[in-house]
Amino acid sequence: MKRARYGLMMLAVLAVWTAAGYGETLTVAKSGKQPRVAIAPNGTICVVFGRGIEIYGSTSTNGGETYSEPAKVGEAPKLMCGVRRGPQVAATRDALVVTAIGEAGNIVCRRSEDWGRTWSDGAKVNDQDRSAREGLHAICAGAQNDVFAAWLDLRDNKTKLFGSLSKDGGKTWSKNTLIYESPGGTICQCCQPSVASDRKGTYYAMWRNALTGNRDMWMATSSDGKTFQRPQKLGAGSWPLEMCPMDGGAVAAGAGGKAVTVWRRDKQVYSCVSGAKEIAIGEGSQPQLAVTKDGVFKVWQQKGEVFCLRPGASAAVALGHGGYASVASDPAGSGPVIAVWEDHGGIVGAVVER
Repeated sequence: MKRARYGLMMLAVLAVWTAAGYGETLTVAKSGKQPRVAIAPNGTICVVFGRGIEIYGSTSTNGGETYSEPAKVGEAPKLMCGVRRGPQVAATRDALVVTAIGEAGNIVCRRSEDWGRTWSDGAKVNDQDRSAREGLHAICAGAQNDVFAAWLDLRDNKTKLFGSLSKDGGKTWSKNTLIYESPGGTICQCCQPSVASDRKGTYYAMWRNALTGNRDMWMATSSDGKTFQRPQKLGAGSWPLEMCPMDGGAVAAGAGGKAVTVWRRDKQVYSCVSGAKEIAIGEGSQPQLAVTKDGVFKVWQQKGEVFCLRPGASAAVALGHGGYASVASDPAGSGPVIAVWEDHGGIVGAVVER
């Protein structure tokens, strides 16, 4: 009888680590760095992260209550993984697409058409060798099987923002496009850019600029993923700063054809809709966001904790210990909101909203 009771107790303990209810955290992987999460149109949740030179992925088909055992996606010699460098993931209609950068300075692509069970090679994203050697990039899913990528590019030894569009879920990538070249000679050299799409063909690219002594956020929009309109500075204020803060923020497609952004200036996290004044939402760093029909979910880190501000809430709540969070919502805006982050050398996650 004692053995039976002990067995039941152990099963209960294991259940805490393998299943999570609303607002509870669970372990996605016992070891890993720099997680990213995306949700496919069919509801599959995919979390990717780095572990040494290897890239791993874990999936959930029940809204983030449980995750599969992490499976190897691929590897990149001396995988760049830390301070927002690391594997990126996008989920299209027919495939999961993962990109990463290693010591070769190229953006390599892996893709899965069976939702994470097996992975195959896609094409290299940057069309000039070693031009992505800074290691900072981002990808997003667009309409159908479109995937857009943007990265800090050093093809002429000045940091510029380049992009490329795949129309076939990462099998091939377009000729690289110059999104932005700063008149100051370089954009911020160590802040990750971010990209988003409204899945109707409009793409948004956001980056931190280095212009006239300020490190402010800028954004450009494209209707085809190849030609970008004149960029605009985000927010009314500026951040006089000579060094890179290594904090690039995030952008997402919002209502009415407007982009929603979240980013850091000095010790404050701000949010703004394109063309509007910024709003301070709290102290912290490394903010990310996800948009649903109910509004915008914002997450960031402060003093070793990950916080979330839900739509309509007057104050943020702590999700748990850790940092470098990633958050994603269902593409239709009606499914779950999932957050994942680093914690004590592993990857944890939570269902922020059902």
